[in-house]
Amino acid sequence: MRSSGGSDASTLLVFAEFAPMTEASSDTVLAASRVPFDIEACTASVIALAAKLGQAADVEAAAASILEWDDLMAAQQNWSSAVSIRFRQDTREPEAKAAKAELDSAAAALEGNRRTFLQTLFSDDVSNDLRAGLSQRFGKTCMARWEMELRAFHPSIGELLAEEQRLKSQHTTLIGSGRVEFQGKEMTLAAVSAFLTSSDRSVREAAAKVRWAWFASVRDELDALFDQLIRVRTAIAAGLGQKSFTDVAYDRMRRSDYGPADVAAVRQAVREHIVPLAAGIRSAQAERLGLSSLRIHDEQIFGTGESPRPATPPGEEDAPWLEARAQDLFDDVDTRHGTQLGQLFGDMAARGLLDLAGREGKG
Repeated sequence: MRSSGGSDASTLLVFAEFAPMTEASSDTVLAASRVPFDIEACTASVIALAAKLGQAADVEAAAASILEWDDLMAAQQNWSSAVSIRFRQDTREPEAKAAKAELDSAAAALEGNRRTFLQTLFSDDVSNDLRAGLSQRFGKTCMARWEMELRAFHPSIGELLAEEQRLKSQHTTLIGSGRVEFQGKEMTLAAVSAFLTSSDRSVREAAAKVRWAWFASVRDELDALFDQLIRVRTAIAAGLGQKSFTDVAYDRMRRSDYGPADVAAVRQAVREHIVPLAAGIRSAQAERLGLSSLRIHDEQIFGTGESPRPATPPGEEDAPWLEARAQDLFDDVDTRHGTQLGQLFGDMAARGLLDLAGREGKG
């Protein structure tokens, strides 16, 4: 069970008990994605906490409300992230698809649970002196990011937000469905991409051609999704009173310390300094490979001979074997330098938080 973490008796529980699970479904993400999230209960709790914030007499009382709300939002984010990750693990699995569709439809409600509270925080219900005290308590950057978040959503764009999420899920599903015929086998896009590091240029070229041929075969679907997404995001920007979706994106990413003008300056610096440097590096790469110019299927090859690759023993699956070697490496770093990388990696593996193998349907 997960509560808001606060002491207010009006704060509601938003997680129910775990749904029944099969013996095979023991990993952490699957378990978390199957914990039902009560959006209505969460919304009721947020409304109560917003009222509590508006009545706060001092910084400590206001901060306590913020921390309770943050606990609720952490629970909400846990559910949202678990459902999204599980969907990307297998975009074809019916239960995962249904859960992601539910999440996409709830996009406006989830954003509303953040906006309701933040709207109170930056309203006349909270005095400037109290906000100044909260800024000292949580930091100016935190307050600035919350203010930007408030600008990035309004209930009037709720349906548009849900449609944006649905389009993104369709794109993930489409890419996850990619299968190509190569060297007499049917492969995923990720599997055929491994041949782009072959020392045999003809193999690299063939792999690149078959991979991009698949994208060409779904060009119409990709173009339609892109067109729809542009239209939806343009409408979102208009609904929020912004000139373009670029402004919305900066608010969504909480870029409080730099903006479009700063990024434009970086782009210009890249053109002037990085592009010539990169061109020189690529020219030297082509010379090492004995080529007059590089093609797209040459870019991952930096010298003659075989590219370094893990020597997976015969009969071993790549992903488990590589995970074990990574554990050895991190353990060695821990021993030599007193870090905790090995412990962290081991904990992730034990809790089912690693999913490194390629397979059909993986997003």
